[in-house]
Amino acid sequence: MSETLNTIVGEAMVDLQGTYAKLTLTAPRIYFGTVRYPHFRTGQAVVHTPVGLVECHFCLDSMRLDLATSYQEAMQSLVEVNSKLKEANRHLAQQQAQLVQTEKMASIGILASGVAHEINNPLFFVDANLNTLNDYVHVIDSMLGLYDQLCNTMHGGDSSWPIKVSSIREEAQQQDFDFVMQDTKQLVVETRQGVERIKAIVQGLRDFSQIDRCGFAEADINVIIENTCALIGSQLPAGCLLLKDYSSLPRLVCNAGEIGQVLLGVLLNAGQAVASGGNIRLSSAVTDSSILITVEDDGCGIASEHIDHIFEPFFTTKPVGEGAGLGLSIAYGIIQKHNGSISIESQEGTGTKVTIRLPLVIELAPCST
Repeated sequence: MSETLNTIVGEAMVDLQGTYAKLTLTAPRIYFGTVRYPHFRTGQAVVHTPVGLVECHFCLDSMRLDLATSYQEAMQSLVEVNSKLKEANRHLAQQQAQLVQTEKMASIGILASGVAHEINNPLFFVDANLNTLNDYVHVIDSMLGLYDQLCNTMHGGDSSWPIKVSSIREEAQQQDFDFVMQDTKQLVVETRQGVERIKAIVQGLRDFSQIDRCGFAEADINVIIENTCALIGSQLPAGCLLLKDYSSLPRLVCNAGEIGQVLLGVLLNAGQAVASGGNIRLSSAVTDSSILITVEDDGCGIASEHIDHIFEPFFTTKPVGEGAGLGLSIAYGIIQKHNGSISIESQEGTGTKVTIRLPLVIELAPCST
């Protein structure tokens, strides 16, 4: 009976203990009919329970108080540390974005003179064609004046119109009018081609330099490659051939400016690696899950001991002052941001092959401000 009573009282204490977590509750134990009280100083109360009155002894549990205080302090410390980590992560993201933009602007600086050269070539023959067209306009205007006089003569019933027709024919032969008309058509075609060339260069440069951290949109990878090639042409060694092999690709949701920056960096490296008369092969392909972009050159290649470090920040095999070693590191980060991959195969003295893989479905990360 005593143990039964102890069990009933103990269950009641468990329920009470859950309500008052910082108190230690106990009750006298009945041991062979003798009531045994706690051996420490306690408060005392009688609790009414469904099974009757229970004499309770209670005291503040200093250990539980200490644990509760320690828990609260630990939680506060964790909150503070978490807040600092968030701030550090935000600062790191800003620095990374600034680093990407700095490298982009550095690449634009490298391209500036080349782009000016690329624009100057078509601009030169556009200007020359316009000067020639200006001379042709005078010839055409003169001939139209003669034909107008002929029309007036015939309209007035003047019988001397055959003489004027003969005069017009002689003038046309002297001015080589047939050649003027034929060459005018050709000059217009060439001038339009030159203007289109200039527009393509400007568009490529604008796409590349566009500052847009959240610029994810549908784009044609082949168009991005072409725009980049329009910028890179003047940076290639004399006689270097840029061979292209494009496959029909589905449109891909990506940041066109960043992908162009990656391609530009890879092509600049390839151009610096090949000698005069070398080749750079550009190709695109599609698999079931990815778009593949391959840039392969027959240049000097990369030493085997450097391959494992090629994507490390500030690592470069170029002489001091010719490279910061950030191009491929930033390219790696951009491709990782697109959930893709970039790999390099190279043999010293043989050439280098860079393969970029972009998944067809890219899960966009939320844009940070």
